[in-house]
Amino acid sequence: MKQPPTPNPTIPYDLAEHLRNLEEMAAYLDACIQEAHGDAAFITKALEDIDRAIKIAARRTSLGEHDR
Repeated sequence: MKQPPTPNPTIPYDLAEHLRNLEEMAAYLDACIQEAHGDAAFITKALEDIDRAIKIAARRTSLGEHDR
């Protein structure tokens, strides 16, 4: 019996890893607010992404990994 094809593996993507400074975070939040059209859950998710980005940036700074 032929086995079904295995799906292509995916790599986890975390947007927060790509928001590297306050200007990028502010631009991301502004874009999300514009696209949300009043959807509080959408804006909440954006704020959670920014919170994670701040924590990642703090961790990189404490480890001396500036702008990697």
